Amino acid sequence: MIVSNFEILVNRFGPALPPPAGNVFRRIVQGYFLTVTNLEPKRTLSLYTKFTTTDATGNRALSSSNLTCLFDNGMINNNLRTINPSVVYALSGALMTTVQSFKLKPKETCLLAFLPKTDPLTLQNADVEYRGYVELFQTFSVKNKPSAKLLITPEYRGTYLDNAFPNPDLADELDFDQLSYSVPLASGQALNTVEAVKGIILDFDFAVLKDIPALSRALKVKNPDLNNLEINDVAEFILNMKSDPDFLNQIKSN
Repeated sequence: MIVSNFEILVNRFGPALPPPAGNVFRRIVQGYFLTVTNLEPKRTLSLYTKFTTTDATGNRALSSSNLTCLFDNGMINNNLRTINPSVVYALSGALMTTVQSFKLKPKETCLLAFLPKTDPLTLQNADVEYRGYVELFQTFSVKNKPSAKLLITPEYRGTYLDNAFPNPDLADELDFDQLSYSVPLASGQALNTVEAVKGIILDFDFAVLKDIPALSRALKVKNPDLNNLEINDVAEFILNMKSDPDFLNQIKSN
């Protein structure tokens, strides 16, 4: 299911000007926050997020080197989730990045925080912009999974940083502000349904297959009832999740 657009920033509001006018153009550090509730009364859900952006290079390309994802379900505080290797769509050039899967027990709520990394060099340059859209899926499995009801709330939260930050002069009064506002959902409502997934046969060594066409061909042989779009979706997922221990453990357990 498509959740919403997203915008993750470490940037200034405008070009630098001579003081004191330049002090107005502060930097913003903005993250994307996603609250998800499993409304199913008896099912534990295994879910993952996918980010699609339109630029696959430089400071517009999402990766684990420039983005941090934290998972918090109330019992597990700020558990780091892996940003998996990205796949570039051949036709459009868009970049697709998946994030390590997570589990939600019946009636359980979690918060996913997607935060730009703010090392001193990034803050000094302040020219990081990630924009695109977010999707939420159930993980693929060797068993069929029916659709599931979710309650979803996406938000932007951020901080305005004084241009002088960081400043070792304790006498300098720095100016900080906070922002927080909701993001419109693609469905127009907080109550949503994440799509069902068909069980897939994975009795081949997909660890040695390095690209989507090779994975698609291997999947098609074992899963002739899946159409080409479904096959490509599964292949993209596997290619991105081969390093995800949750996904690998799930396949082994089934």
